[in-house]
Amino acid sequence: MGTVETLALWGVLRAPEVAELADAAGLPLAAAAALLEQESGGGRNVWGSDAVPTGGAYVKGAEVTEQTYRAYRRALAAGTAGQQGVGPVQLTAVGYQDAADALGGCWLPRCSTTVGFRLLAGYMRRWDLPRAFRAYNGGAGTVTDPARYPSPAAHSYEQQAMGKYARWADRLGAGSTSTAPAVTEVDDMQPDERAALLEVRDGLRAAGIGKGRLPGRSAGQAQVVDDAFGWVLTGAGRADDAARGVDALRAQVTALVGAQASAPIDYQKLAAVLLPQLVAALAGR
Repeated sequence: MGTVETLALWGVLRAPEVAELADAAGLPLAAAAALLEQESGGGRNVWGSDAVPTGGAYVKGAEVTEQTYRAYRRALAAGTAGQQGVGPVQLTAVGYQDAADALGGCWLPRCSTTVGFRLLAGYMRRWDLPRAFRAYNGGAGTVTDPARYPSPAAHSYEQQAMGKYARWADRLGAGSTSTAPAVTEVDDMQPDERAALLEVRDGLRAAGIGKGRLPGRSAGQAQVVDDAFGWVLTGAGRADDAARGVDALRAQVTALVGAQASAPIDYQKLAAVLLPQLVAALAGR
């Protein structure tokens, strides 16, 4: 029995497409199947059930449609709805939903799954699979800075997903798992460079650009700021071609801080410049 047939036999929906998208993202098929099972029972295109207001735009657990998704985004912008998981891989952060919209529409399983697979594959290139699952659920901070972002739920998710992964690896056999070594997090930053980046991050937070507090923008983009700075500060991304955009951003931030002595940074203005770049860089991983 082939891998596509095995996926379908064990309950993965749109199995040929799943195999195609996992391969395109560089994600081991067993990890892709485990993610779909963990998030949506095998790839159901449904709304999540997080304890946030819906604004009357959708029904939790119901099918995602273009109509309900557009209503959700309007409610989110109006402040009457909270961020909710969308689709087979339960994209929740607005930046990732935007990335799926750019591919054709987050309400389409192919588009949302593409973004989710790319995200998990990117985390795998930075760390190992268990930590990749943890970051997928709780954000990169649960791996890079667990003291600041303790998350028992993310650790539980990691354990559940790894159990599913082991079963899928057994079902799918050779070729469904990754034999590549995990990226080792080697911190190649100089102390002054790290201090400069921390200064910018802390300045953004002090200006109200911290996690969950982003004036005039969604809380989802605030999470992108935290995730992006966590990614930059680990130094692990330098081993991955997908991090080139973030490396360039790091250089820009360092240069900005270097000029601070003569021209103090306007963090609100800096946030307006950096946020689109951060969203694009993270969505492209």
